[in-house]
Amino acid sequence: KMGLYHQALLAFKEADRTLNGLGVEFNECRNYCRQDIAQENYYLGNYEEAERGCLDLIAKDPMDIRSISVLASVYFKANQKDKFYECYNKIDTINPSQLGSYVAMYPNVKTNILAQRLAIDGKTDEALQLANTLPYLECQSLKVDIYMHANLWEKAFYCQKELNTHYDSLNYA
Repeated sequence: KMGLYHQALLAFKEADRTLNGLGVEFNECRNYCRQDIAQENYYLGNYEEAERGCLDLIAKDPMDIRSISVLASVYFKANQKDKFYECYNKIDTINPSQLGSYVAMYPNVKTNILAQRLAIDGKTDEALQLANTLPYLECQSLKVDIYMHANLWEKAFYCQKELNTHYDSLNYA
């Protein structure tokens, strides 16, 4: 839901400002906030801001697969194949033993970006099969993007409707 993403973006920006004044020992927390800001900008459709944020984070930490993944998604949405392939190749060459705290997200990131690559290469059915191996919310969100990329608007709308129904059923109080 856009309202929730916008609220999250504002909260992460405030946390980043607060952490900025606390000193070097909080840089890792600040980087997590900046990753969240980039991701929320992506969800809100602020792709240029998401790209800028990701590029800044990757320049500081080339192993930041979360930022690389969000950046790949930005390029996937924009159908910027060359830039998408750069992100794909970067993730494809990362050794999971070098990832430190990012290692837990590696399998889903790898699956997500491979499904996007299949979609870019015109292999929609294979991309959808791979997307189905992800947890429900990631799967549905990725399927929306895959269907949109293939100009299958009715199916994209259906998946988005399923996501909205899921989010509407959550209690945020």
